[in-house]
Amino acid sequence: QQVVINHEGFDFPPSDDVLLARSKQLFKQRCVYVVTGGLSGLGFETVRFISKNGGSHIAIFSRSVPSDRLQLELDLLQKQYGVKILNIQCDVSMSVQVVDAFSKIGEKFPSCPIKGVFHSAAVLHDALIESLYESLFRKVLKPKVSGALNLHFATLQEKLDFFVCYSSVSSVIGNASQCNYAAANSFLDMFCHYRRNLGLVGQSINWGPLNVGLLLNKDHFQKFLEAKGMMTMCVREIHQTLQMCLSMNRPQQVICKFNFKNLNVHVLSQNASLRERLSALVETALKDEKHKEPKVQPSSSTPESVRRIFSQVLSLNAAELDDEASLGALGVDSMIAMTLQNRIFQETGVNVPLVIILDPNSTLVTLVKVVLNGG
Repeated sequence: QQVVINHEGFDFPPSDDVLLARSKQLFKQRCVYVVTGGLSGLGFETVRFISKNGGSHIAIFSRSVPSDRLQLELDLLQKQYGVKILNIQCDVSMSVQVVDAFSKIGEKFPSCPIKGVFHSAAVLHDALIESLYESLFRKVLKPKVSGALNLHFATLQEKLDFFVCYSSVSSVIGNASQCNYAAANSFLDMFCHYRRNLGLVGQSINWGPLNVGLLLNKDHFQKFLEAKGMMTMCVREIHQTLQMCLSMNRPQQVICKFNFKNLNVHVLSQNASLRERLSALVETALKDEKHKEPKVQPSSSTPESVRRIFSQVLSLNAAELDDEASLGALGVDSMIAMTLQNRIFQETGVNVPLVIILDPNSTLVTLVKVVLNGG
């Protein structure tokens, strides 16, 4: 189920300046729209979206230059929609480079005011918090946090229609292996509220998993995310919801396709605050879905199923597994434990608590008993 959650559903401070919903024509002729990180993933889809919806001038800020294949796609957009696209090599975390990039826009399009900024620049370095050094935090924070601040100061004198920051659902529901990324996106969320309180435009969009960029056609990882309760959105859905978000003009919106059953089991059950805030939404969705899905009952083949799942996750030979060996001795760590939990839930409908999987005394026999007992 695809869900849009407005900022009113959360405990965010209200903006003093309530802006009116936008007209149907989102983009203006002879105006420039800046897209950071516009050569890949969601940034490139934003370039396509602006081109298809009336934008006539687009400036892409990116640390890299377009590949030959990507340049062909940009040329096709320009030919198909009559849009002018300017590529500027720029690290948005560096204020000097940002100022210089805006100067280049003025030189290239001297009679076209800047009317929008779409901040899509991002760097990922996933790891559990105990494995992260300060430098790895800064590496992920810089493009989003410093980038947003540099774009803010560089455009203070411009009369913008848009200042859109692409955030992530990770800053709303959390992600154990992306605490640096979640922190960076949380800054973007609050910064857009801050801009609204200054009387400026500002929108943060907390995107869920998208079938673009790093997730493009990664079926295994997409299934892992769905087991956690978040399904991947296709390009058509991205364009549709982006148009809706820009038209609604809210300071913050969450855009995600949820599997509420999985979300409730794997995320909300471990986060009381989030569970309380989303309780009405989740309860309604679960009631609607309850009659559609028959309850999965453990079968007589449960021991074989658990052994098969275990062997596949750890790339071991099922016939050689020692049922009495501790799971830790067989190679289970915290990350593998989460994968095991998700796979077992997907195939049996039973949620095995992580504390049991990570217990030093737990064995394959323990897992089988828990599944047979329904958790």
